[in-house]
Amino acid sequence: MALLKQMSMYTSSLVFAAFGFALWHRLSEKLDSSPIPYICKNQYSTEILSLDPLVLYINNFVSHEEADSLLSLSNEYNYTYSEDLYPEHKLDRRRRTSSYIIIPSESESEVASCVRSRAESLAGFLPYTSFEDFQIVRYLPNQQHDFHVDWHRDPDSPEPGMICNRLLSFFVFLGDDCIGGETYFPEINAAPKNSDGRKYSRTDKEGDKGLAVKPIKGSAIFWMNLHQNGTGDERVQHAGLRVSQGTKSGMNILGEWCGPDALESAE
Repeated sequence: MALLKQMSMYTSSLVFAAFGFALWHRLSEKLDSSPIPYICKNQYSTEILSLDPLVLYINNFVSHEEADSLLSLSNEYNYTYSEDLYPEHKLDRRRRTSSYIIIPSESESEVASCVRSRAESLAGFLPYTSFEDFQIVRYLPNQQHDFHVDWHRDPDSPEPGMICNRLLSFFVFLGDDCIGGETYFPEINAAPKNSDGRKYSRTDKEGDKGLAVKPIKGSAIFWMNLHQNGTGDERVQHAGLRVSQGTKSGMNILGEWCGPDALESAE
């Protein structure tokens, strides 16, 4: 009788243990499948590439997960091929053959809003008035963006004596599955010969000019577009060099400034 009682207690313990394990397993599966909440945090570092004009290299401006999230926004839109929008540019000596989409600020995701606040924080006390909607760009093989400046040569004038122009630029590398596609500044001092070859490449151009920055997912370049008097700085002309293989993806973050028209004031 005692033996039967012991066996009954043992069987009950096994049933209870099995039930507990099944319950724990179901809870574990539920917890494992729950999405990890996104935390907006800054983990970037900067390197000064040029003081005048100011050009910075930003390591880890966005994480790989943030880059993937920003690229996923493009799935909701159709890329516009630049020369489809401006067919007359096919005859220009300098061409833009990449594609792009504009992400309206009201459609920004939690990640995009975080990146916007990160750009605003880095811009600090610079007298920008607002940031434009993000522009995501894509370069396929044999596509490039020839030399250009981001500031407008014929800026908007909201009222007499005032102009609005692009004060600052970020270019964020969202994808680097490519060969080629460097961002090239011909008037900025070249990277030293002992610089990090993963980030920078040297051109065959003679002399010390010519900064070429390689695409590295998550990194970014920042530069100032205007002189202190609000006129455009020709020294920051740049190009997206030709992609020979793969796809280069990036994002333009452009900060606008409005102020007195220095050229009109000088007349």
